[in-house]
Amino acid sequence: MIDDIEKDYKNWNFNFLNIISLSDDEQVLIFGKDGENTRSYLRYKKTGPKTKKKLASLHIKPEHAQEIMSNAASAPEKLKKVLEKLERGSKPSHRKL
Repeated sequence: MIDDIEKDYKNWNFNFLNIISLSDDEQVLIFGKDGENTRSYLRYKKTGPKTKKKLASLHIKPEHAQEIMSNAASAPEKLKKVLEKLERGSKPSHRKL
């Protein structure tokens, strides 16, 4: 299922895409199709002009995706901690940081 996330992204198999740029040439992509109960989460690091290294990929709930997007705008310095917690399997809190 994890490989499907990368495949869906490469094949443009989604209706919407949110891109968050982090420090150290990392980016988070949150994408999905309208009407689905999950969002795809893909985090990677740019390692060269045309190369990327996947750091994480998973399916998340829409409310977690929304929290990531709101933290990206309001508390970017804490966003990386929220992402790491999510990638470890913990659910992010439902409050703003």
